[in-house]
This record gives sequence, structure tokens and C-alpha cells, in this order.
Amino acid sequence: MKYLFYGVHWLVCCCIISVPGVLASPLTVVDLASDQAWRLSIEGGLGALTGALGQRLGDRLMLRTKAESIETVEGGFVVRCRTEDRDPTALRCRRLVMACSAAEAARLLEPHAPTAAEELTTIDSASLAVLNLGYRREDVGHNMDGFGFLVPQNEPDVPVMGVLFADTVFPHLAPRDARLIRVFMGGARDPDVGSKSDDELVTTAHSFLTDLLQLSGKPTMVDVTWHRSAIPQYHLGHAAKVTRIRAATAEIDDLHLVGNYLEGVSLNDCVRLATTMAKQLIEQRETQTCETAAEQATVVA
Repeated sequence: MKYLFYGVHWLVCCCIISVPGVLASPLTVVDLASDQAWRLSIEGGLGALTGALGQRLGDRLMLRTKAESIETVEGGFVVRCRTEDRDPTALRCRRLVMACSAAEAARLLEPHAPTAAEELTTIDSASLAVLNLGYRREDVGHNMDGFGFLVPQNEPDVPVMGVLFADTVFPHLAPRDARLIRVFMGGARDPDVGSKSDDELVTTAHSFLTDLLQLSGKPTMVDVTWHRSAIPQYHLGHAAKVTRIRAATAEIDDLHLVGNYLEGVSLNDCVRLATTMAKQLIEQRETQTCETAAEQATVVA
């Protein structure tokens, strides 16, 4: 059984055997002290999880591939896609799971489900910049004995969304003579964050943290990661909008949507939704296999 999973300019074509089978690649869980047992981390970060999944899929994983269009055909779908170093490709599947952003889903669905596409275009998404700032331990006067903090919306003059004391939560993330501070900037409180350079963001973050954390030196390590248009905004009426989107796409057999604009923006929400979808697809496959076997048995009889 062939399935196509399309997500944010990436396409994965794979055969689903079982959920445990897909997750069978080995991962190392970091061994934390007993008083930190409520925390869980993976050696190499969450990227190790996607790396293990990619390793499991092997050459069925297509990277740097954009879905140009979707066609509905008898018995399924054809996804026409383009890869940087390959000729255009047409992939055929029986069921299609779209795990892309609301904007990408709208573009691809417009010819087939214009009502759903129109609804999807009305979902606003905010951009996020994540700054990892490393400081020498002696340059940080605050003991950072906590998780960090979030900034409420009624403090618009604060230039950050929140700060995580990363090596306090996970000590293995920084050497003993250093501190790692993770700063989140942008979101709905700063819609213009995308127009700012990395250097501007680092300067702003460092200036804000200097008095707060008693910093006496500049960061010795800087890493800035962008997530553009990555956080869907759940405005009033969003649940009703999702209901209308699902009703419109339900008219296309074997087309499914998953994503952080449907039932929650967090990683936990996305994993829960994706797991539910995978189980449903597996159950449908098993049911259809039994029905096909019954039909064949009837013919033979």
C-alpha cells in the first residue's frame, strides 16, 4: 500500500507497515539525574528523531522536493513534484495525506476544493526566530535556577516572546563553563520580525537580557533559526473554520489533512493528530484487505 505524505515543500513517499515499524530506528535517550526524571531529551536533539525516521525510509524519502500540483485520477492521486537535482517527477498514490502549512494546502487544493482553499487562505500565521546564545559561565551573574519565562501580551515593550534557560533544563546542552540561553522572538506580538536581520535580533536580545540576567560579556556562541509563517493564529471562530475545511475536503475520497493549523500548534498536538491519522489509514487498509479477500473467496466459490 503506497501513501504520499506532503509537508512544507518536502515530500515523503513510503509504504506504511506499522507505526512501531516506522519508528524502529535506534534513538538514545539522555540519562538525566533522578531529580530531573520529569524531563526527557534525545541525544542530538529532536533532529535525531527525524533523522532516524529518514534513515528508516531510505531512498523512499525525497528531500528538497516541492509539490507543484495535485491531480485526482481513478484509484487515487498524482502528485507532480520538482526536485532541485532531478527532472520533474509524477508520483501516484491511493491515499494522500497533506501535512503542509495552511497556505501550501490552499495552493494545492484550489483546483479541487476551492471552498476549502478559500478558508485556508484566511488562516494567519506568524513567524518565529529562535536564538541560541552561549555565554561564559562567569559572564552570567544570575543563577538561572528555573525553566525560564514567557512574556504576557500586556507587556508590548518587551522585545521577546520568552526565554528558556536551556542548560538548566537539560545540563548536557552546554559545557560546565558555559550557559546556554534560548530566546524566542516574533510571533503575533512582533509581526515585523521577518524584516529584521540576525544581527539586529541578537543585539536586541542581548541588550534585553543584560540587566535581567546580569550579563557582563557578549555571547561567545550565536545560532539563529527562522521559522517563517510557522505559527497559525487561532482567532475567534477558528474551530468552526476547521470544521468547514474538513467538510469541504471530505468530498474528495482518500484525501486527508494534518498540520498545526487544525487541532493545536504544539509538537504534542501535531504528534497526536499524526498518530491518529496513521492508525486510521492502517485500519482502513486492513479493512479493505479483508473485503478484497472476501470478494475473491466468493468468486472462487
